[in-house]
Amino acid sequence: METIHMRRYLLCTLAAYTLLSLGCSTATKPAKKARPVAAAPAPAKPKAETVKTAPLYQPPAQTPATAQLAARLHAVEDLLQQGRAAEAKTLADSLNPVDLDDAQKDLLNLYYAQILLSSGEAELALKSLGKITPRLLAPEDKSKYWQAQSFALSLTGNALNSVRARIELDNWLKLPKDRQDNYAAIIEALQLLPGLPQAAQADAQLAGWQSLALLLKSPAADPAIGQAALQQWQDSHPGHPGNGYLQTLKSQPALGAIALLLPGSGVFAQAGEAIKAGFMAAYHSQTGSKPALQFYDTHQTGALELYQQAVAAGAKLVIGPLEKDSLLNLANAPDFPVPVLALNVVPSIQRNNLYQFGLSPADDAEEAVRMAMHEGGRNAILLTPDNDAGKRTADLLNENWLLQDGRMVHSQTYDTRATDHSAAIKQLLLIDESEARFSKIRQYFPDSQYIPRRRQDADLLFLSAYSKEARNINPQLHYLQLGDLPIYATSSVFSGIVNKQQDHDLDGINFCDIPWVFDKTDFGPLSLSALQDVWAKFPSSYLRLVAMGLDAFTLGPKLDQLLITPYRGATGNLSLASGNRIKRELTCAQFVNGKPQVKALDGP
Repeated sequence: METIHMRRYLLCTLAAYTLLSLGCSTATKPAKKARPVAAAPAPAKPKAETVKTAPLYQPPAQTPATAQLAARLHAVEDLLQQGRAAEAKTLADSLNPVDLDDAQKDLLNLYYAQILLSSGEAELALKSLGKITPRLLAPEDKSKYWQAQSFALSLTGNALNSVRARIELDNWLKLPKDRQDNYAAIIEALQLLPGLPQAAQADAQLAGWQSLALLLKSPAADPAIGQAALQQWQDSHPGHPGNGYLQTLKSQPALGAIALLLPGSGVFAQAGEAIKAGFMAAYHSQTGSKPALQFYDTHQTGALELYQQAVAAGAKLVIGPLEKDSLLNLANAPDFPVPVLALNVVPSIQRNNLYQFGLSPADDAEEAVRMAMHEGGRNAILLTPDNDAGKRTADLLNENWLLQDGRMVHSQTYDTRATDHSAAIKQLLLIDESEARFSKIRQYFPDSQYIPRRRQDADLLFLSAYSKEARNINPQLHYLQLGDLPIYATSSVFSGIVNKQQDHDLDGINFCDIPWVFDKTDFGPLSLSALQDVWAKFPSSYLRLVAMGLDAFTLGPKLDQLLITPYRGATGNLSLASGNRIKRELTCAQFVNGKPQVKALDGP
């Protein structure tokens, strides 16, 4: 029998927390009514009696004050549903738990858990969930609670209890698609486990899921044997939810062909190979039927001509090209009957059915600014390389900072060829002016001792540097009296591979990067550690291109959903912005003892 791709465990569900939806589907949201609150159940009546009892869930009478609190709670939920977790957190913080009844406190803790999960802070999310009494939640909130539990447990490495939470979640899901998505997540989670503990095997439903997961994970070489094994499982597990899941798998249509337009030769060939390696890793992780693949070399032939060839050959999705020149060439097409996921971004291009997905420096700059502003910064100084790339980064940081009503006090460049950056740092921190003042003072007071004093009109520093440069710059900044001024850097400050010995010199630097490079984000068989044999073939600077390939494979079928359902991918929390550009929200961290520690920007 054929099976379809089981979605990577974790990825689909994190997008759901951003929207407060279930699975990866979103229904049109009805007009909000007052949220029902669970009342204490009445004592059981004898069966002979026929009485009308009050419904279990009914809204309590509300005073104007309680109505206002309820409205603010609803507003928190609305902000979360729109993917505006930072604003949701700000509004949630404005609510005093003392003013809330028990049901409202449960809701507030549920919202805090969802906010935390949107940034991968599973431990804190579990603490919020631990304050909730789930049996007192309304049915729609029970589904959100158990989904949050399952995801938080999976992120903390407790896959077995995560599956148990999903089994409970199944009791509260109404839409068939949501249930199928939940079943797929159960299967994928169990496929990551070596087996069930002895005590867990007594749970018939859990044991049934485990045996089914193993069958689907390692299908027989002979399809007839595999089909017979699945039929035997169904005969042995009548009434098990897995039967419905298998029936859905059988009814899935065949997947359309995918064409990859990548440089197979020329100066960008290795970059193309890194993307292809990530793409193929995701492709091979898919169980069951797979789409046919077509490969085209954009170095040999123009992207527009290749697109037309791919469509004529039956492609249902085109991924690429990578180079900007190739993308500009492709944009000359009169129309795009088959959707395109381009792997670069040219802002001037805006075409129907042409989506642009790239590792844009604009995303890096926006995320660095978001973190700095969130942590209270307003007056910034800027240190960037004295080259074209540094100027572009400086422009992006300055533009985004001003858009957030920040003030750029001063900017300074440094020579990337040098190792001694003291002159540039002194100018940036106005240490040179401090030295000049001391020289004058010493003319009159020869015994005076010089204590450097940095400028006092800035409360943060933006830094653009590669890890090698930053290891020189950061110690020099602190030696020259940077003091407690926080540093916010772009993702280039981290090589992507943890090296505590070398990166000890980066301690204190804050930065945002793709989730895939952090150990707090679990991508199962497609995690950074699991794919070491794949990315180790390339320079560390290509690491993020491998992650881009992972997302390119998974994003294809989701392009028409991104506008309403953000997707938590290897390269970020992905959503659709204007002009069909895919925007990346990154994960933020700080170097502590030579290792990046993920920061919860939206945590309570």
